[in-house]
Parts: sequence; C-alpha cells; structure tokens
Amino acid sequence: MCGSGPKHAASESTEAQCKPRVADVLRSVSPVLLREPSLRFEQRRVLGAIQACRTPALGGQLLVCPDCGSEKQVYHSCRNRHCPICQNQSQDDWIAQRRKAMLPVPHFHLVFTLPAELRGLCSAYPKALYELLLHSCGDVIVELGQDVLRGQ
Repeated sequence: MCGSGPKHAASESTEAQCKPRVADVLRSVSPVLLREPSLRFEQRRVLGAIQACRTPALGGQLLVCPDCGSEKQVYHSCRNRHCPICQNQSQDDWIAQRRKAMLPVPHFHLVFTLPAELRGLCSAYPKALYELLLHSCGDVIVELGQDVLRGQ
C-alpha cells in the first residue's frame, strides 16, 4: 500500500510510483470531460492518447531476463507530442541543447505565438506576416524593458 510501512531507500521509488500522473487524472475525469461540447476532435485525440500511454491499450512486450528468467511487462507509449511522459526526454534534450547555446549572462527566454486564426495567413503570406510578428515582438520587448525593467 502506498505510503505505509517504514521509510527506507526503496520506499522513495514506491512513493514516486504512487503520485498520480496526468493520465491518471484524465482517466478519472474523462467521462465528464468528453461530454464537453466545445472539445475539438484534435483535443479528444490527445486526451485519448495520453490516457492510453504505456497501458495495455497500446500493446506491449514481455521482457525476460536470460539469466534469471524474471519477467517484466513493458507497454508501448503513445508518442504524442503533448504527452508529458513521451515528451519528457525530448524536452530534457531540447533544454540541454539550449543551455549549451546560451551565453553565460543573465537573460530572459520569451516565446511569441500567433493566434490560431492567423496561422492560415502565414502559409499564404509568410514573409509579410513574420515581418509583422517580429516587429510586434520587438515593440513588446522594448516596452517591457522600459516599463518593467526600467532599461533600454
């Protein structure tokens, strides 16, 4: 049983296994969540993938130790880019690459995104829209620097 018994080194990994994952939370609320009419098809697909990740629903394989014969069932991952389990290693790798490229000075990392309604225009007019995006981002950064950071 989770959290019961004396604490020792092995109980630390047991406690980590007892913490609910995003998939566990989604499974508990999915009956209510899936009735939500505003949920788009793509969102439903992502929710389903995360819930099925590393469960028998996606299949798996039985690993057998050739020396002792012990067996371990390993289930397949969903490989969805939104899944916190599947993307954890990719995210860590991305962060490590960014850290290597950073200068050793204090800085801020900002991400600007376009509203979904404008993404189609980017395909049709990429040069014009990306220029507008970059100029707008520049204006925001300058204003942020002056108003919040009192800098230039």
